[in-house]
Amino acid sequence: MRIRIDTALVAILLACICSRTALAANWEWGSDLSVAANWNDNPALADDSRDPAATFRVVAAYNGQIERLSSGSSWVFSPRVTRDFYPDKEFKDLESTDLFLPGSYRKLGSRTNLGLAFNLSRQNVLSDEQTISDTGANQLNADDIVYRASLSPSFSWVVTEKDQVSFALTANITDYDLEFSNRADSKAAGINGSYSRTLTQRQSLGFSASANKFASDNKRLFALGIPPALVPVEINNESSQESLTLDYGFSINATSKLGVSYGFQSSSTDNEITELATGLPIPIGSTTEFKSSTYNISYKKTTERGEFNVVASRRIVPSTNGQPQDRYDIGFRGKTQLSKKLNGEWNLSAFEQQNIVLSATDGELNRKTRYYNADFRLIWAFDRKWRINGTYRIRHRDRDSVINSEDSITATSNQVLVGITYRWKTIQK
Repeated sequence: MRIRIDTALVAILLACICSRTALAANWEWGSDLSVAANWNDNPALADDSRDPAATFRVVAAYNGQIERLSSGSSWVFSPRVTRDFYPDKEFKDLESTDLFLPGSYRKLGSRTNLGLAFNLSRQNVLSDEQTISDTGANQLNADDIVYRASLSPSFSWVVTEKDQVSFALTANITDYDLEFSNRADSKAAGINGSYSRTLTQRQSLGFSASANKFASDNKRLFALGIPPALVPVEINNESSQESLTLDYGFSINATSKLGVSYGFQSSSTDNEITELATGLPIPIGSTTEFKSSTYNISYKKTTERGEFNVVASRRIVPSTNGQPQDRYDIGFRGKTQLSKKLNGEWNLSAFEQQNIVLSATDGELNRKTRYYNADFRLIWAFDRKWRINGTYRIRHRDRDSVINSEDSITATSNQVLVGITYRWKTIQK
């Protein structure tokens, strides 16, 4: 499957880059090329105590945009390919080429809206030596490749002037090359539906319901016996999640909007561990039932020079290691036009999460991870086809060392990026 995905991505990207004549009739295409210098003092966000290595790299990227617009329907493809280069020979093994192919289809009727979103990608994984047990100290590793595929059809229907319903299905697959790591292959599928009724010119009320299935498996070394020894095992997790919320929307004025959703969520997770050498199950698997409130609060404001929005939420999310997490998020992002040619963007976010197995104990057991991120970006469009951008990003992670411990393990990363972009061709609107 990985070879087929690679071949399909490469073929489509080459066609997008090289073949203009194939885009006949109503097809339009645009693209840009960019090069950026990127310095990071901890690119894998390794623990500070491990004295992580800093890197400097140059990243080249091609971004394409292919559209077919007609009365009532549209196709959009956005192929992207990136390649990074490390001038320091010590990091040559980290160089990689990443491929992405997102796209969408939309068909509009007089009262209906049919949509389809999809994505294929192949991306190298950069990690620190703690992820793989047999690597040396203070060494970065481009030690894995992750393949992702997703598909999401959707449908909405304006039943009356005041009533609207919508449905969406989602399916995605994540596959890692490497085994015996903290990363898990996974499959997920879900369905969600919503109903909304306009109460007044400024208010709406409705509800949303969702059901999701998530399954993961990974092979890793597990400590068993007395004295404990590392034994190869396979860990399988199957999780089902449901939620129901009441949704309220309020247009405060012509430039501000508030949205509030509140309800309940539940999750049931089965964990099984099998010893690979014998094929026998290890009798420490468990089933976890978790129930809690869920919410999403959003505020969006449009100004004369830009816009910003604030979001806060609580939800159950999957994680890289296959264990669902009980997660609290807050975010503040926006953009503003500083001058005719200069724009600024920012993104501030934070979350706290822990395994739902621990959250289900209602505070008796705790081991939480806290993560903070801040991005600041300036974009100077000094010419119709050229622009320069600069970005500063800081990340910080703080996690409890063990269950019910007041000691924590921290990791901090600073990143500076300066790049230039050339707009090869722009789609005419």
